[in-house]
Amino acid sequence: MEGGETCWDMYYQTLEGANQRGPWNQEHQWWTWDAADPVRPAWSLPPIAHLCDGPAGMCFYPGTGLPARYDNYFFLCDFLSSDEYSQVQSFAVEPEGAGYKVVDAHHFVKETLCTDVDFGWDGRMYISDWTGDGWFSDGTGQMFVVWDPERAEDVNVQTARNFVRTDISTQPAELLTQVLAHRVRDVALDRAGRELLADHEVEDGHVDPARQETPDEAAAACYEDLAGRGGHGNGIVAGTMCRTDWLMMNSSVDYQRRCRPDYRRATLPTMRVAILTNTAPQHLHLCCEIASEFEVAAIVHPAASDAGKTAAARRAWRRLRSRGATYMGLGALARVLPAQLVGWRFGGGRDGPTRLRFPDVRSRYEKMAARMPVHRGVRVNEPEGIRIIRDIDADVVVNLGGDIYGSECIQATRLMLNYHAGVSPLYNGTCVTDFAFSNGHAHLCGGTLMTMVPEIDGGIILAHHFPALGRESTPASTFVDTVAAAPAVYSSFLRHLSAHGRYSGVLQGPALHHFHGFQWTLARSVETAFRLRKGLPGWQHRAARTTEYFPLPDDAVARAAFEREMTRLILGGRQG
Repeated sequence: MEGGETCWDMYYQTLEGANQRGPWNQEHQWWTWDAADPVRPAWSLPPIAHLCDGPAGMCFYPGTGLPARYDNYFFLCDFLSSDEYSQVQSFAVEPEGAGYKVVDAHHFVKETLCTDVDFGWDGRMYISDWTGDGWFSDGTGQMFVVWDPERAEDVNVQTARNFVRTDISTQPAELLTQVLAHRVRDVALDRAGRELLADHEVEDGHVDPARQETPDEAAAACYEDLAGRGGHGNGIVAGTMCRTDWLMMNSSVDYQRRCRPDYRRATLPTMRVAILTNTAPQHLHLCCEIASEFEVAAIVHPAASDAGKTAAARRAWRRLRSRGATYMGLGALARVLPAQLVGWRFGGGRDGPTRLRFPDVRSRYEKMAARMPVHRGVRVNEPEGIRIIRDIDADVVVNLGGDIYGSECIQATRLMLNYHAGVSPLYNGTCVTDFAFSNGHAHLCGGTLMTMVPEIDGGIILAHHFPALGRESTPASTFVDTVAAAPAVYSSFLRHLSAHGRYSGVLQGPALHHFHGFQWTLARSVETAFRLRKGLPGWQHRAARTTEYFPLPDDAVARAAFEREMTRLILGGRQG
């Protein structure tokens, strides 16, 4: 609907205080229909579904260029900050009572960091691709074109092409009227035809121009119309963006809200826990410790990420263009040169602390795993993996780092949690302990227990753990101490949830730092080595401790405690 308000508002996402997150969240405006909901205002029309986690451009298939299956289908960009996980989704709607329901939702184009999608009069789909890193643009972009070769010579495409190449001001009214009913419902045709008919008087089957408008002017007006509504023109004359008031998509903050079941405010004396994690020593340690205290319904070990080589090459090329050869070269040197030369190897030095912390973990794990179902090599974002997680029917699924899990995987269980080896929202991303040390922020290292959401490290914060720090602490020893504490933090939360059936938490805003592995360069290796030679300053030394927000009375109290903790970390410096 023209002028409609859909999706989420960036400015609401970070509102705090009495108007936290705005009416979008406070009044449950993004929630699906619930007749018993006492909060939603009567005037607010609920969405019919939540389809993706990073809604961006959206369009309606105009009717030409794709197989008949896609007649009356929508296409939606799901932007998740990385082309490895982002995609264009497709779906249709069918009548259901007085409303509609979503049907046949599926991935149409994978591995593209898409921001907008639309169709041209030529029957091809045009996708604008964000070429920055994560949420940050480098000021460039690229376009992808999708088409069905079998329909390239479709008669409707041919007639549309001929019409666009024609000076429409010279055409008879009968032809312009036929154009309005053409199967290619493109904005260039629609706008040009309607405006020319409206501005001409018809007499004896001929059109007398009251205003001259060339095809180029009509196309330019179309471009302005599309760009003005949030589209990305990029020189492509494309269709109008579809606006629907009855279909709302959720942002990551909305998703955090939706990922919190209340368990009917009941106790859970027979808590069923599933463990979804990798197979490194710290992950096996988590499995052993959780299984020693709780009923573990199953353990799921995901398959290694199989992102296509094409997507990896595209990311590398994009980073080279945005960062330059010098930057990327320094990153490569930091990885290939011996540790003795670079000073500190990114993510390195962990073998020794790991062996000391988890000396016999594999034998312990094998004995424990023999007593329960273990699923190995599961592609958890694919239908079969989602079915496995759903069939386990756990009350809570716990995880320790790893890949990004999509919304379908997360929604396959009642509650999915993640323990991130970083203090969110100060340091999110990959190997952030190393980045924090290189910045001189060892005191900002730790772990975060949070709800799982598709956005990297973006869930509701439930607790923070701060490992002990001393003069000889390193990124490796601090990381191992952080992940070794995960079972204790999890156990405290699970005991609380089992006894009370509820929890409080803190919604995250934008992260202070969000790092990707490729951002580690030779300069950071040298800087880290320099700081380690000096040793951590005394004001960063501390004893290990954990701050829990989940047992507090409500989210407002949890938020206040969180803000005090962050102030203590950033401004106070000293811990303990």
